[in-house]
Amino acid sequence: AGSRAVVLAPWFFAVVNAVPVMRDVGTWVHDWRRPRLDLQDDILYLRDVPSVVPALKAAFPDRQFFRLEQLRESPFLVLVPLDGGAPRPLDTGL
Repeated sequence: AGSRAVVLAPWFFAVVNAVPVMRDVGTWVHDWRRPRLDLQDDILYLRDVPSVVPALKAAFPDRQFFRLEQLRESPFLVLVPLDGGAPRPLDTGL
């Protein structure tokens, strides 16, 4: 099994609007992938609410935590490890 992670993400449409090619193409998707009820997904995409990060880390001590941050220029989206590691550009595939 690979690494398990929690990705703290902003509102989905804020991301769509921030990435020019995504904004131009549009989408029928309205939100991030919902987690399974047992929360056993390899990657949990959760709304970024900084005040709950300590509780999430306590609930999921076996997972790496990332924050999806938006940039005004390419690559437009980066994954920032909450442990202080270097940001990783997110490949939108577009």
